[in-house]
Amino acid sequence: MISLAHQIVPEFIDHNEVSEAVDLMMECEQLEKLIDFCNKNNYERVCDYLLACSDYAADTEELTQTLKTAYTVFRKFDKFTDALRVAQKMNDMDLIKEVMTQCKDRLTLKQMAFMLARQRNPYQPEDDEELTRIISNEKLSEHYKNLGRELNVLEPKHPDQIFKTHLEDKRNRYGAAKIDGAKKNLAISYVNAFVNAGFGSDLLISN
Repeated sequence: MISLAHQIVPEFIDHNEVSEAVDLMMECEQLEKLIDFCNKNNYERVCDYLLACSDYAADTEELTQTLKTAYTVFRKFDKFTDALRVAQKMNDMDLIKEVMTQCKDRLTLKQMAFMLARQRNPYQPEDDEELTRIISNEKLSEHYKNLGRELNVLEPKHPDQIFKTHLEDKRNRYGAAKIDGAKKNLAISYVNAFVNAGFGSDLLISN
């Protein structure tokens, strides 16, 4: 039966029936063999389905096996950020260390460091002060403001600029009801807070 399943699975995958292939390997308790049938054209769909199945795992063993298979597939194709995401979901420090040490691209390493920082993961890289600072959220505020500068949103915006009130029909030609004053003020306050408060400056409260 297992030999027959190994013949059927490639056909399923080649004909865009990834879910059937994964389900069959699960039923045969041969999920780890699925790695051999993955290639650069289908591994994403396989991993997406594996991760979706992990939410409905019957027990811890099945959950671990499903996530470990997805992790191994991502590692096979050097998708380090995706592999780290799965390792974090498993909360496996050994796998986190493995993917962080095997990745050699500096920009990817920084991205993964920010992913670890977002989850407040205790992992500490050896002899890498820059990554250590990122993971510890030491300069989170500085990075946030740098992002705002890059996106050109650091300059505070007035709520009217966000609502684009200059495009409104001042004559109210369609007879639309006027907005209640209290609701309008509440809306303006929320918009001002969401857009400007994160950068520590605004045109409504500060001025």
